[in-house]
Order: sequence, then structure tokens, then C-alpha cells
Amino acid sequence: MKNLKKLLQITIITILFAGCSGKKMDISGIVTNTHKQPLSGVYVFAGTQMVQTDEDGTFIFESVDAGDARPLIKFSKKGYFTLQRSLNADEEINQIRVQLIEYQDTEHVKSFTFRSEQDEALIESGTGAMLNIKASAIEGNSINASVHFASLDPMDVNQISKLPGGDFKAGDPQKPGRLRCYSIAMVEIISAEGKTLNLKNNGSARIKFPMPQSLASNPPQSIDLWHFNEANGIWEAGGSAILKEGHYLADVTHFSSWGIGEASEDVAFLEGRVTDRNGRGVSGVEISADQTAVITDEYGYYKAVIPALKECKIEMNYRGFMISLLSEAVEPGNKTKMDLSVPPMTYIKGEAIGCNGKGTPALITITWEDEDFSQIHTRNGIFELSLPSVVTSFNLTAKSKKFSVKKSLQNKNAQAAINIGKIIVCSEENQDEQADNRKKDGSEIHDGKNNGKKNNDAKNEKKPQKQQGPILFWMEAPLMIYEYYWIKTPNLSENNTTITAQLLQILS
Repeated sequence: MKNLKKLLQITIITILFAGCSGKKMDISGIVTNTHKQPLSGVYVFAGTQMVQTDEDGTFIFESVDAGDARPLIKFSKKGYFTLQRSLNADEEINQIRVQLIEYQDTEHVKSFTFRSEQDEALIESGTGAMLNIKASAIEGNSINASVHFASLDPMDVNQISKLPGGDFKAGDPQKPGRLRCYSIAMVEIISAEGKTLNLKNNGSARIKFPMPQSLASNPPQSIDLWHFNEANGIWEAGGSAILKEGHYLADVTHFSSWGIGEASEDVAFLEGRVTDRNGRGVSGVEISADQTAVITDEYGYYKAVIPALKECKIEMNYRGFMISLLSEAVEPGNKTKMDLSVPPMTYIKGEAIGCNGKGTPALITITWEDEDFSQIHTRNGIFELSLPSVVTSFNLTAKSKKFSVKKSLQNKNAQAAINIGKIIVCSEENQDEQADNRKKDGSEIHDGKNNGKKNNDAKNEKKPQKQQGPILFWMEAPLMIYEYYWIKTPNLSENNTTITAQLLQILS
């Protein structure tokens, strides 16, 4: 009997550990609408955990099991398209920024409500995309069901945070293939009871994709059709779209997101660093690397996987500026390096303190004016963020898994740094209990230059790599667009391709 009991215990332990990879990651970010206004009450699902976004649109997960399969995160809110993004299981911290698309008629979004089973919807967006669907093709009771159709351009940097998947991984899950996507159609059908519907087993609908601008001069007669698999976060082949009267037509038999494009199993790698003019890393900067959005870490570094053997567009939309970079094709497996520089910044420093009086994991967000924000996830409580020195007032939010604290701050003299000190991220009850155990020095907000404290920047800052790539210096001229083209120069090392920037054109 004892042996049987021991065997059962071993079996149960084995089953428990079999479902857990042991690899953990923290996930945090912000959810906004398409006007970049924070969305509260969004349900966010990661692994077996679920949270809702706060009033500032932020969310945080701690110690999520990365699992053995490709980890995913899902965003859902009534009245908006559901969005699913992939995560990087190799990163201890995943930072996510997404925009949810509302069921509201705009240039990119159109809707139709079926009133009878004989209805047929012909929905055309302002971008030239079209959806043709019959009520009789929809499962269940289609009466009063609404179909919502969104047409997106994945070549537009402003659309990337709205796209499913996030990194366009395509084809075989075991291979590093990437999809170069030209157009995407998102379709959701919602019943009168709020249930998501799909097509019948023998049902179909037709999607018309607009002609991609990059193919307009010599369009192929057909192009590969792809759909987003919401179970594994990978784009999968689904037939072809046929050229007809300047558009690509495709018949689909189920709904997720559909797109047209070309996939390649060969990939290359892009990495670099964003710094200010004093050479300090700038964290929380979002960079678009060929339809994939990446965010600089706490030291300003970023890295991305890009399709090999194709010209790659790198874009950074930062504080009212847009920089667009075009590199030549990179050989499979090779790495290219692009460093960027931004104008003078004010650095906001501090430490998030938990109920035990020690540094705690937290999501730190600073916001200013209407739409701008900077954000970083700290695991030990110590943080450093930046905002343009011209900003005179801003808000800071420190959010742990259970508690959130918000403060309003000033930067009247364009200071180089503001040391906020310690922020207690804890409930009032627990804070009172722990108050006697905390030292008061540094616990209040100070708007000054380090307040006499020693500067630990040298200790916390990663040492830049010895082999530096070229730096693209920011041109200070508000609301101007700078078009940069990259010219390949002879290799300076065996492992890296060196890129040199040359300014060819300035457009106001």
C-alpha cells in the first residue's frame, strides 16, 4: 500500500512538472485605442493568468510559464477586435504595446448587420478592400448578427501595433521563417447575444485585397494567401489570391485574419542601440524593423529578426519625429547593426518599493501632453526613464501586480535628471504596518539633480560593445520627416555587415 501511495505521488509530481517548462517571464505593457488613448478594462490573457488593464491602459504579469510551445498573449474588449500577439520565451521581460481597433465605421473599418437569412453583405473600406459574405454562410442564427471588417496596411509603421501576431512568423513552427505581408483583412462576426460566429463547414466568403503599392508596376497574376493561426500565433499558407481588375481576390472558408504576401525561411538579424547626445542609452523606444515592433531595453539596446535577402525598412516614430531607414538585403544568418541618436533628454530615476520595504518588480510609466509616454518594466525596483527636456510637467505611474501609485511631477528647468527617490507600491494598510521598517531618506519626491545622492549610472549602465556601428544623429526640426537610405560598405569584421547612413532628402 505504501509503495502504491509513493507511486501515485511520483506520478502526480511527474504530470505537474511535465506541463511546466520551468522557464518564467514577466510581461507588461500598455493598450490604447487607435487614437493612442489608454483603454481600461481590457481583458489580457497570458498562459493561465488573466488581468484587466487599469485606467491608464497598463497591465503587468509576473512569473508567467513560458511553456514548451510558442507563448502568446491575448487582448479582448467588447466592441473591439480581439488581438493576439506572440511573446519571446527567451526574454525574461516582454514589453508589449498594442492598439485595439473599435467596431466603428472609419476609413479602415466597416460593419454590416444581417436582418434576415437572405441578406448578403458587400462591405467596402475606404482603402479599396472589400468583403462579400452571405448570411446563409454563417453558422448558427445569423439574424441580427453583425459582421465587422477591418483592412490594414502592414507596410505602414503606424499600423504595426494593431496587427495580429506581432512578428509575422510563418510556415513551419520549427523553422525561423518570416512573412513579408502586403495587406491584411480582419473579420469578426458577433451574434445578437454577443457570441463570436464563424462560417459553416461548407460556407465561404470573398475578400478583395487592394493592390500593394510595391507590386503596382509589375503585379504577379497570383500571390500567396495566408491566415493567422490563433492557436500557435503563426501565419499559415491558405491558397492563393488572384489578380483581377487591379485587385487580388480570394475565397476563404473560415475567419481569422487573412493576408497576402511572400514568406521566406531565410532570416537575418538586426541590433543596435538608441542613445542621447551624451551617449546614454534611451529605454522604452519603439522601433519598427520590417513589420516587427521592438522596444529598447533599460540600457537602450534592441534586436530583431528580419527577412534575409530583402531590403528592410527600419522606422522610429519618436516624440513627433519620424525617421525612415532603408537597408540593403542582408545575407541569411548575418547580423547588421544600426545605432540611433535622439535629442537632449531628462532622465527620471527612482525605485519602486514593495510592502516588505524592498525593491519590487513594477511597470513604470511616464506620460505627458496627450499621447506621449515612456515605459519600462523593472525587476528589482530600480528604474530610469527619459522624456524630452522641453517637457515641463508629466505624470508617473508605478504599478505592481496588485497595487498602483500615480504622481504628478514638474521639470521646469529642463533638468538633466530628476531623482524621484522611493515610491511605495503597496496598499495603505500594509504601508502603515511597514512604515517603521523603512528608512525615510529618499522616500519623498525630489525635483532636483540627484539630491546629493551618488550617481550609480556607471554601475547600472551596460558597457557599450567595443565594436561600434555608425550612429544616425537626430536633426532638430519639429514635425519634419527625414528619409534616410543606407548604403552598404565593405565589411570591417568577419561576422558583421557595417552600414553607413547618407542623408539624401529632407521633406517638410
